[in-house]
Amino acid sequence: MGMNTGDHVWVLLGVDLLPVASTRSVQDNELLVKLLQGAATVDYVEGFVVDGSDDPFLKAWKSQNETMVEMLNHFNPIAEGKPGYFKAEADYFQTHNPVPGAGYLYDAVMAIGMGA
Repeated sequence: MGMNTGDHVWVLLGVDLLPVASTRSVQDNELLVKLLQGAATVDYVEGFVVDGSDDPFLKAWKSQNETMVEMLNHFNPIAEGKPGYFKAEADYFQTHNPVPGAGYLYDAVMAIGMGA
């Protein structure tokens, strides 16, 4: 098909090539090796992962207090004792970092809300 002749650049989103490229099934396939050697990957890294001391999202996250945690626990849609129930401790926002993607999701939700 001419798609592995050097005339194209393959960009893979959100794929860590190192584990993929190191598998035996890839190493034994000449075309896959050639494809991956010329490929690039694009992934996001949130500011709080790089430098949490100066990230506005992480500062806002850490500023949530016990009152916020109580409110979130109160409005938890899953009843206590049911599968998936989670009750946060009062210092949750000070002792836990946001999961990867949280900043992006927050921005997306805010953009939808402002556009409504």
